[in-house]
Amino acid sequence: MRKSLIVFLLVFIPFISNAQWNCPSKLGSFTNPIPYTPIKGGIELTGSGGIIDDNYFGFFAGYAALEYTIKQHTFYVEGGIKTWARHDNGLDQTYNNAFGGFREAYYQFLNKTTSLRLGIQTITLDDHYLVNDRVAGLNFGFNYKKLSFQFAGGSITKYFSRNGLFCNVGYVYDILHRDRGLMGNGLFQTNFGALTLSYNNKGIEKGLNKIGVTLYDEFGSRIDTNVFMTGLYATLTLPFEIELNPEVLYQNSTNNNAILYSLGLRKMFIMENTQRFDIQARVLESTELDKGAMIKNSFSNLFLGDVIRLEAKDLPLYQASVRYSIPKHSLHFKLQYTSEFDTKGLSEVDLSVGKRVLKQVQLSAIGGYIKSPILEHGDAFLARIEARVYLFAPKIKK
Repeated sequence: MRKSLIVFLLVFIPFISNAQWNCPSKLGSFTNPIPYTPIKGGIELTGSGGIIDDNYFGFFAGYAALEYTIKQHTFYVEGGIKTWARHDNGLDQTYNNAFGGFREAYYQFLNKTTSLRLGIQTITLDDHYLVNDRVAGLNFGFNYKKLSFQFAGGSITKYFSRNGLFCNVGYVYDILHRDRGLMGNGLFQTNFGALTLSYNNKGIEKGLNKIGVTLYDEFGSRIDTNVFMTGLYATLTLPFEIELNPEVLYQNSTNNNAILYSLGLRKMFIMENTQRFDIQARVLESTELDKGAMIKNSFSNLFLGDVIRLEAKDLPLYQASVRYSIPKHSLHFKLQYTSEFDTKGLSEVDLSVGKRVLKQVQLSAIGGYIKSPILEHGDAFLARIEARVYLFAPKIKK
């Protein structure tokens, strides 16, 4: 029955991949002017349902956004409400909950050389690994010729982080009962500060495109031991237009000194009819400097795998994917494999297909197969369908 359902979903339901359970909304890019006002606005409605192992789940969320821009200054706020339910058929028990909150609420200044954001925002560092989270803080960037500088820092709490109550609903189908990461119960309990400085060699077809250095510090009352990391990262274009993204970081932490290695690879094939193949792979490994040392930083949010969601604590691990896109029909397919290097560890294969209908609707479906020694039968199947609808203010004819 479960296998038949997965086959049905994969064949008949369109999908937009990367629709992971961490509210990856694109509402900010879908806002339209509200008539007779200087403000842009938009609404997103998301509904999803599926089955994993002996669990059936459903999810609904509504988000609204307002944006006001004057010259180089922007004020943006986005929030909403979500509700979910999961029925465990084996235990004959239903779990459900509902939350409301803000996903983004910030002020932004932007010109040709300088950018500044203050408030609740998504921050991604210029390197390839360290931070990808929703933060109450600041993100400052400055460009001078071929040099780029970034300073970012702030506090991360369970109320708005990517792993938190409002945004992440991974626990809706968390059959593996995995830890969702460190977050503060309030402001200033879990914090980070980081800077990057990179040299960008723009306009070259082959060779070193970018090289940079980063410093990162993690601290707070809920962090047992201070975590400091520093290292180098780069982007290179190899022969045959293969992009390589290496990074090496030294971690200094009490009884957890270690070195992290991250290596990403990407190759894009673009055909004459604009169809394209996008091949990507990533490997992460570490070297212990203290016996039993583990990588301790908290806010990378790799989320490798739709269900298993591997992180640096699961090292060594890898992920590989192939994505085929047909832009003319707003359609794509993706096959992805995620695994620990341990043959008896966690692994997941996902097959997805995606379609945009007009401009306002994105439909999605995914089928997955998960292997884990802690599952009752050693494996499980996932099937999920999802729809996102974007609503705009009506346009007024002049």
